[in-house]
This record gives sequence, structure tokens and C-alpha cells, in this order.
Amino acid sequence: MKAKALWVLGGIVAIVLIVSLVLPMLIDANRFRPQMESNLSVVLNRKVSIGNVRLAILSGGVAVDDLTVADDPAFASVPFVHAQSLTVGLALRPLIFLHQVHITKISVGQTQVMLLRSQAGAWNYSTLGPAHSNSGAPSGSSMPAGNASGVSVSVRKFSIDGADVHIGEAGPGGKMSEYPNVNLEVSDLSYTAQFPFTLTAKTPGNGTLKIEGRAGPLSTANLAETAVDANLEVKDFNLASSGFVEPATGIGGMLDFNGDFVSDGQRLRSKGRIHATKFQFAPNATPSTVPVDLDYRSEYQWKAQTGTLTQGDVHVNKALAKLEGTFSLAGKEAALEMKVDGDNMPAADLQGLMPALGVALPSGSSLPSGVLNVNLTLSGAINALVTTGSVNLMNAKLAGFDLGSRLGGISSLARLPKKSDTEIQELSSKVRIAPDGIRADDVKVIVPGTGSITGNGTVAPNHALNFKMLAKFSGLSPVGGGITALTSITQGSGGVPFLIHGTTASPEFEPDVNGLVKGVASAPRHDAGAILNGFFGEKKKP
Repeated sequence: MKAKALWVLGGIVAIVLIVSLVLPMLIDANRFRPQMESNLSVVLNRKVSIGNVRLAILSGGVAVDDLTVADDPAFASVPFVHAQSLTVGLALRPLIFLHQVHITKISVGQTQVMLLRSQAGAWNYSTLGPAHSNSGAPSGSSMPAGNASGVSVSVRKFSIDGADVHIGEAGPGGKMSEYPNVNLEVSDLSYTAQFPFTLTAKTPGNGTLKIEGRAGPLSTANLAETAVDANLEVKDFNLASSGFVEPATGIGGMLDFNGDFVSDGQRLRSKGRIHATKFQFAPNATPSTVPVDLDYRSEYQWKAQTGTLTQGDVHVNKALAKLEGTFSLAGKEAALEMKVDGDNMPAADLQGLMPALGVALPSGSSLPSGVLNVNLTLSGAINALVTTGSVNLMNAKLAGFDLGSRLGGISSLARLPKKSDTEIQELSSKVRIAPDGIRADDVKVIVPGTGSITGNGTVAPNHALNFKMLAKFSGLSPVGGGITALTSITQGSGGVPFLIHGTTASPEFEPDVNGLVKGVASAPRHDAGAILNGFFGEKKKP
């Protein structure tokens, strides 16, 4: 009995195999090609061309050797999609007996996809769908494709395997980024209900991304307005090679991201965390040696292409700064209008980040103590961002930097103590940071046991210094001609003038000859030879 059952089962399998081999030879599937091209063109609202068509009985449908979907003429003349292989799952009974095309699944391989965004923020896939080819379909309706176009379409599973997706700006000279090995799986694709999906891809620079969640119902009015509720996870995203920022901005780093986003087609809300390593934010900057984390919440308006960062907690070790404001993607470059506030941030925790902002400590020095307060405004396009505001460093130690020896002859005349470290009671300044460099105004430095230094100056993009300063020393003892003149200058002009040149890594302190001569000349009793010899005879460089 068992043997008989096996024989029957074997016979059925044999018949199925024979039918699957013979039937494609008996039925020329290419005769359905015009109908398939026509129906797909109507469903997609794009001209669709397909190559050789053959029955694929085992997979329950037909296999197509080539597929081309034209782009919206308003965006490009090159194809929107070009796939070398395509398998379409069909309901065979209506296909064979009624000549009706009912698509149940679509699997696409070896695919090139072009996603383009116009200056106005519209995407080239926005006009996909039957509503755009049927003026009778009401705007924003969720009617199925079959009702919107007269074509019966049921897609239980849609998948794209190993596609190369190019994302960029429409028009000549638009920036493009390539995302290779994109895989997409969608179940129960629908115009009437939500459906689950998973998308994975490689990012420029060999990172990875994964989006998983639910979308839908598909919007027949504008496919880009389809609702989405999903999680996005990105690892090893290379910001410099992403295409989102120009290399000339100096912005770069490796990003990890995990966040949730919800879109109703009009507004996108998102929250999550960004973890940045080897981060830099200025030309000629040095990558950060400490990680930067951003916990954020944001809201983005698709049509206006503007958004608001409602929460931006920036963590650098134990240091915390608050970032909030607005951003816009409407122009050719992203633009920001944001504020950064940081109170009592440990300077030691921020030391590894300073070079990434174009701020370098003198070579061999460090900031083991002190607290930093910042109040800054970020404004403008990302490639020409201008940062203005105030910085204040309190109760700090600049270890490995002897201010007395760096001041050279000034130090000798003022009899400043020589120390291996410099204590800073307060350092404050108004700053302007832009692509053309850093400008510091109203600089004030108070050094216990030495006095105060005031002035202003610039730091060029190549870190060259150009500062004009006044030093007012505490506890001067007027002994001898030179120091007597120095005392007169100090009392008369408010300080001893000097310049800071060199670079941030190797600053050079020099007497301000013009300011010095004016001060000496204005003193009632002076010994110009003694004071000038004191300055120039004992000038030291680091």
C-alpha cells in the first residue's frame, strides 16, 4: 500500500515536471508582452518597455529579460529604472484562459534606479501611480490601482535584490550619491492598507543602512506622500564621501545613527541618536579624538523643506551643550539657524574636540582643568556657515605652557615668574568663526600673579595668528631706568603692547614696536634705550 502511494506521488511529480517543461514551449509568452507593457505603463504612469518574456511555471508567472521604466520628463531623459532581470508572478488561469494580467508578486534583480529631487523639493517618483494617468481619480484617494486605472493589480510580494540606487539633484551639475547593493522587500503592497517593508543598502564609503517598518496605504495623489512609520539604523556612514556636504567645507567624520521616524506625507517627526567619531567641522581642521553624541528630536515639513530641531543634546564625554533651532533644505545647500549653549563644560573633556573646530592648543600643552561656557549662533548655508557669539573659560590650567618665558623681553622687564604651567583665572572673548577664519574681539585673559591681557585678532584657516594685545602686569616694581619707563607706559596707556604671530601650535610673542614707541614717547621720564634693549635683547621664541 505504501509502495503504491509512493508510485502515485512520483507520477504526480513527474507530470508536474513535464508540464513545467513542455508548457512554456507550447505557449509563446511574448504574445502577452504588448498587453503587459501597456498595463504596466498605465499602472506606473510611465512608459514601460520589456524584453523577451517567457513562462516560469515553477515560480508561478513569467520571467522578463529586460525592463525599462522611463523617468518623468520634467526630471530626466534617462530611465528611472532599468532592470536586467524581472520575474512577475501571475495568476495563470486568468492569464491563459481570459488573457487578463493579475500580478501577484514582482521580483527585480540587477537593477539601476535613479532618484532625483528638484530644487522645489519634488521627487521624480512622486508622479508614479495610476491616479496621474486618470483624471477621474479623486486627489488623495486611497482607491486600489484596479479601480483607478481599470487594470487589476494585486501585489502580495515585491522585492528588489542588489540594486544600485543613485540619489541626487535634478538638472545639470546636480550632486549624485550612489548606494550599492540595495535590497527591498515589501509584503501585501496596497493602496488601501499599511504594509510591512525592509530596506537594506551599502552607503558611500562602505557603510550600511537598514530601514524597517510599515508604510501605506500608497498615495495615488503623490507617491512621495505615502505615510511611513519606521526605524532607521546606519553604521559607518562616511560624511565626507556621502555627497551631502562639499569637501571644501572641511566637514567630515564617521557616523552611526539609530532613530525612529513617522511621516504622514506632509510632516516628518523623528527622534534618535547620532554617534560621531573622527569628526571635524572646519577646513584644515584635525579630526576629533573623542566621540560626539547627539540625542535629538526634530520635525520636518516636506513641502516647505524646512525643519525644527526641538531637542539637540550634544555630549562630549561629560560635557553637555544644547543645540536647537531651524534648518532648511530648500536651497542648493542645507542652511542652519541654530543656537548652541553650553554651561560649565569640563575643559578636559572638550580638549579632544577643539582641533576638529579649528582650535588648536600650543604644541605640548594641555587643558587638564577648567570649565568652558559658550553661547553661539550658527547661521547660513552649511558650506559657508558663520558662527558668532561668546566663549568663556574659567579656573583653568594650561599645562606645559610657560607664559612668562614666551613673553621674552617683556617678561624680563616685568620680572614675571617662570612656571611650567599657566594658570588662567578667566579667558573670555567674542568670536566669529567662518570659512575665512576666526576673529576674536574683546579678548580678556586674567592670569593670577601676572596680570591681565586684552586685545583682539584673527586665526587664519591655515592656523596663522595675527593678534594685537596689551598686557597690564600686577605688582611691578619700578627699579632702574627700563622698568621705570615700563611702569610709566603701563600707567599711561593701560598696558604694554605686544603682538602674537606664528601659529596656534607654535605662537610667537613679539613687542609691538609702534605701540611701544608711542608709549615711551608719551611717558614723562623715560630711558628709551634701556627699555628697547630690554625688549629686543632678551626676545625669545618657543
